[in-house]
Amino acid sequence: MKNDIHRKCRNLSFETLCIHGHQEPEEPNYPVSYPIYQTVNFAFKNVKHAQRIMSEGSLFDHDKKGLYIYSRGANPTVRAFELLLADLELAEDGVAFSSGMAAITSTVLALVDKGDSILVSDTLYGETFGFFSNFLPRYGIKVRFTNFRDLSSVEKEIEKEHVKLVFLETPANPTLKVYPLKKIVDISHNYGAQVIVDNTFATPYFQKPRKLGVDIVVHSATKYIGGHSDVLGGIVVGTFKDMAKVRQNLYTLGAALDPFAAWLLLRGLKTLHVRMQRHFENALRIAEWLEELGLNVFYPFLRSSPYYELAKSQMSGFSGIVSFDVGEFDKAVKIVENTRIFIRAVSLGGVESLINHPASTTHYHVPLKIRESRGITDGLIRLSVGIENVNDLIGDLKDAFSKAGISP
Repeated sequence: MKNDIHRKCRNLSFETLCIHGHQEPEEPNYPVSYPIYQTVNFAFKNVKHAQRIMSEGSLFDHDKKGLYIYSRGANPTVRAFELLLADLELAEDGVAFSSGMAAITSTVLALVDKGDSILVSDTLYGETFGFFSNFLPRYGIKVRFTNFRDLSSVEKEIEKEHVKLVFLETPANPTLKVYPLKKIVDISHNYGAQVIVDNTFATPYFQKPRKLGVDIVVHSATKYIGGHSDVLGGIVVGTFKDMAKVRQNLYTLGAALDPFAAWLLLRGLKTLHVRMQRHFENALRIAEWLEELGLNVFYPFLRSSPYYELAKSQMSGFSGIVSFDVGEFDKAVKIVENTRIFIRAVSLGGVESLINHPASTTHYHVPLKIRESRGITDGLIRLSVGIENVNDLIGDLKDAFSKAGISP
C-alpha cells in the first residue's frame, strides 16, 4: 500500500473506512474486491533488485509496493488487512497472525526478556491464562495476577516488581468485567510499563483503547472482525517501533496469516459496523429479559451493572456477549442442552447465536479455586448473541429454561 493511500484513509468515517479502506484505484479497471495474492514468494528482477529490497529492510517494513519477498513475512492481501485494522484502531501499523493466541503470544514474547515482570488481569480467556501462568514462567519471565479494578493494588504491584508489561482484557472473558483503561495506562506509564489490551469483545467499533493511551491492541480476528465463524486469525496494532519487533517474531516463529484468510477478514470488516449494532441491540434486549427473571446477569450496558458508568465513559456500545448464572451445574447443563437456535459451541462473534458453559469448555483447564474466585462458577452460561430475530432467540431460551425448571 502506498503511504498516500494510508494517510487518505484516516480522513474517512469508521463505516466508510471499513468498506473502502486501502483500495488502490490506480488502474482504469482495478478490482472492487481486493485480490487474493495466493502466492508463497515474489520474484526479483535481478540480483541488484534483490539486494535493494534486502537493504531497505523490506522484511519488516512493507508500507511500499514491490517490496514483498516471502508470504510468511508479508503478503499484499495480508498487508491490506493489517493497515486497515491499524487505521480502525488509530494505530500506526499492524501485524496479522494465524490466530488470536498467536497474536498474543508472539507480541508478548517480542516485548519481554528473561527476568522481566508482567502484570496481568485476574480474569482472562482460559488459553491466555495458561500462557501467562504456565508457559512464560518456564522461561524466567515473572507473571503476577491482580484485580485491575483495585488501582492501588495495580500501582503497588507495578512499583514493587518493576513491571515491564501490563496485559488485560476489557470487557473480560467471560464475566465481562470492565477496567478503567485511562487510569491503568497513566499508572503503568508513570512506572515505564507498556500496556496491551485485548479488544476482541468490544471491537474498534465500540471501543478504541489507543485513544485512551494504550500502547498495543490485540484481537482474535476469528471473532467479530471475521464475523461468520469461518476463518481463524489474529492481529496486533501499535507504533511502527513496536510492530517492527512483533513482525520479527512473526517471521521467526512463523505463525503467519494466509492470504485467503486475510481476504475473508477484509470481507468481514465491510459489515462490521452493521453487525455490531445488531449484536448490541439483541444482546441488550436479552440481558434485560434475563434480569427480569431474577438471574445474576453480566452485561456492562445494563443499567444495574456495576460497570455501567465506566462502560459508557470508554465504550459507545457493546457486543453480543451476555453471561448469566443460574446457580447450579445441573440447571446450566439443561439450559445449554435444550436450545434449538442457540448452537452449543465455543468461540463467539459470528452472525449465528451460540451458547456455552465456560467451566466445561473455555475455562475447563483453569484450576477450580482460581476459576471460582473469578466468578466462573458451574452455573455460569455465556451467550454469543447473533443477529437473528431477537424474539426468536428469547423464545428459544424460554423453552430451554422451562426444561431446566426455571419459569420464564
